[in-house]
Amino acid sequence: MLGDGIKKDKQYATPSSGRLALPRQGPGVERLRATLDSGIPEVPPEVAREAWARLLNAPAVISELPHVAAESGTGESIKRLLLAAVFKSVNEKLSDGEISHPRFAVKAELTLRLRLDGGRRTTSDAWLTAEWFDTTRALLSALDDDADVRTRAPGTDAQRVDVVFAADRVHWADGTDMYEAIERIAHLSGMRVRILFLSGANYATTQARLRSEQPTHLLFIGANGIDEVRAEFEARGRGPAHVLAHEERFTLLNEFREKLPRIAGIAANLMLYSAPAQSAEVRPPMPAIDAARCLHVNNRIYVLDSVENVWWTRDDAHHAKVQFKTYALQHETLHWRADHDAEHVAATAKHKGSGTLQVPIASATSCGRPRSHL
Repeated sequence: MLGDGIKKDKQYATPSSGRLALPRQGPGVERLRATLDSGIPEVPPEVAREAWARLLNAPAVISELPHVAAESGTGESIKRLLLAAVFKSVNEKLSDGEISHPRFAVKAELTLRLRLDGGRRTTSDAWLTAEWFDTTRALLSALDDDADVRTRAPGTDAQRVDVVFAADRVHWADGTDMYEAIERIAHLSGMRVRILFLSGANYATTQARLRSEQPTHLLFIGANGIDEVRAEFEARGRGPAHVLAHEERFTLLNEFREKLPRIAGIAANLMLYSAPAQSAEVRPPMPAIDAARCLHVNNRIYVLDSVENVWWTRDDAHHAKVQFKTYALQHETLHWRADHDAEHVAATAKHKGSGTLQVPIASATSCGRPRSHL
């Protein structure tokens, strides 16, 4: 068992090789431990260790790489997995402006040596190598340029972005691999995508499709003749439409690699890392609870008090001096119980908005170190 936040019997589901597990003993365990202790450039040691652990525990992108042949007659085989994740501060507020906190990303290759023993497959050895990046764009560029990486389209419940080429940019997609590249970047960002054209011949058809099949997000390539369609989208309260009005086609994909993850909130498909706040503000401590478990849901962390069987989280808005909220877990959903001030006293007269009453945890992750979030 690796320990230090790495789950026992950690396995990765793959489409062609079934479930592949980390080793539980032997040289592979020591090799992985040494990698986890190797640090990350310009990242504090305690943050680096948690980042390595989160990468192995809950990689956001998993892609099975081409196999490497093992020696014949040994009963062994080699499997390779690509793992990727993006880590960011819990206080990061993504928008069209500059990022306000450092963030980093990783593209890693996990190699597993498998052995058949009496018809049972075990992992006898493992290696882990990684390349770290300081922007989401750099990560997506590295993934996009790797011919071995294959990503599946997100499910039907994922956010959808409609990419609309304006009349003066329609020719950019002619005779190119632009369709495939845009779709690939969107999938790496955890989003479904549809590509449309707003030229004279199909202007009315595209406008009608956007009215009847409303996307989660709308992104224009070019700004010529988009005003009416853009105004209709924004009038429906779906948020602002985004415009990439660059003059050169060759710069477009680099802008997509930065823009789409920002639109998605770094990405439904890429991990959020809950680093300590990078500010001088002194936050009140969590109650002295028996922190038995933690759940990371988007950029919020919920910590279980095993004594009272309630989940605590911080309230960053601080409305009406509220510093904490408590929840009860029922049927894979956290149900709000109360707001609490800095002294952990429950508030009794605060109005609750419907958006925070229930929190589904189907996509939650856990770092295995709940006490670090108190």
